[in-house]
Amino acid sequence: MIKYIGLVLILFVMSCVKPATHKTHSDVKVTHKSPVVMAKNNEVTPERTAAQHLVEMGKDAVAQNHYDQATDSFQEAMAVDPSYGVSFLELAKLKYHLGNIDESKSLLEKASSLLSHEPDWESLWQPEIENFKATFLTPAR
Repeated sequence: MIKYIGLVLILFVMSCVKPATHKTHSDVKVTHKSPVVMAKNNEVTPERTAAQHLVEMGKDAVAQNHYDQATDSFQEAMAVDPSYGVSFLELAKLKYHLGNIDESKSLLEKASSLLSHEPDWESLWQPEIENFKATFLTPAR
């Protein structure tokens, strides 16, 4: 019951918030507004909507250098909707930025696995993930 009250509260807050502008962070591009990734049955569920909102909150926290808050938002999104690959991808980017390379790689693989089933995999997610994987191969500065 509390879980559903929390989801309703998140949905309410989400309807009141204006989208922010595009932001970048470090060498990894952080797009502000993630494309809608549908649940398996091609419906946007309350869990998916809540997870999307939590990811956007995490991206805002990253842009403000609030990394603990961002980590919490991304992890909460993963708990609310474990099939939402974008939350894994955004946490992977953050972990990479913070120097947690092994954890970042693991999260990136999970994101890739989840997002590879999306209709826009080839046009959107695959290039973004391949670009991010290339950062692992780039020598440290």
